Amino acid sequence: MREREAGVLLRLLHKSSSATLPQAGVPVTAAAAELSILPEEVQLLAALINEKAEPLIHSPAIELCGQPGKLRLRLSAPCDLLDADEINRLSSGRGRVEVLTFTPSTNTALEECLANAVSGDALLAELQTAGRGRRGGSWHTGLGHQLTMSLCWKFSSVDAAWGLPLVSALAAVKALSFLKLPIKIKWPNDLYLNGGKLCGILVELHPLKRPSGTICAAVIGMGLNVYAEERITALLPSRQISALGVQGQLPCTRSQLAAALISALRAELECFSRTGFTPYMRQWEQYDFLKDKDVVLELDDGQQVQGRNAGADEHGRLLLKTADGLQAFAAGHILAYS
Repeated sequence: MREREAGVLLRLLHKSSSATLPQAGVPVTAAAAELSILPEEVQLLAALINEKAEPLIHSPAIELCGQPGKLRLRLSAPCDLLDADEINRLSSGRGRVEVLTFTPSTNTALEECLANAVSGDALLAELQTAGRGRRGGSWHTGLGHQLTMSLCWKFSSVDAAWGLPLVSALAAVKALSFLKLPIKIKWPNDLYLNGGKLCGILVELHPLKRPSGTICAAVIGMGLNVYAEERITALLPSRQISALGVQGQLPCTRSQLAAALISALRAELECFSRTGFTPYMRQWEQYDFLKDKDVVLELDDGQQVQGRNAGADEHGRLLLKTADGLQAFAAGHILAYS
């Protein structure tokens, strides 16, 4: 079954679940007519969505109602589904936006079509079944609670992308500024709110051969906790996480948030492509979660470095005041801070 059909079915069922009599459900025949497929295929599509969703939400997303031949969305709370048309309409800057119903990873899906992608193209998913984080970590997601997306931007070379993870995080903070929340950034690009992780960003660089030479295509993946969800918190008992708020109490939908993030990323990356990271150094200091903190940094080879955070340099590298003096680190993982 195609992604479009799954998305249409989810929207049909979501509309029904918001109606006065949600128990009525959607007749399979009506869904079949809307999708231009056979009624038997509608039920197969519902089963496919359940197969993708159940490991993430621990119950079938779609069920047959008491009345024969009717389906409804079965969720513990109302669902805020993404609307691709609204996101495209509200987004500024160049590029196209596509919303998938489910995919293993939006980064992987976007990487597969990089050759034909243009800077600013964005891909979102309602259900991401195998989201990737930095250093091989995973990103847990549920239906309608998180925002998982990836955006493409092309640079003339790898060197031109120095500082990109930090600029991507700064763009996300600016996009969310209308919520007036005390969001900070932990180097290089994790967003924190009230001491808990709010958003993870994974930047992956890929060489692309062109007749004029090799360029660098960046895929910027973002996983944002929009609504608080107890199930996700239970999956990560050792890590404190945070969310923007409670569904129904935020002044925006996930689609509006997606448009704001995409617009901010496009605007900042357009500027960053011309100027590099230097103009962003003061902004970074303003949002630096580790400002004036003692840090333990683990390098890729397993070596650990201790020092006092001193911000970021013109390339976006972490600056630490160590026993050996001021040192800059382009990669690594913050193990501890105090």
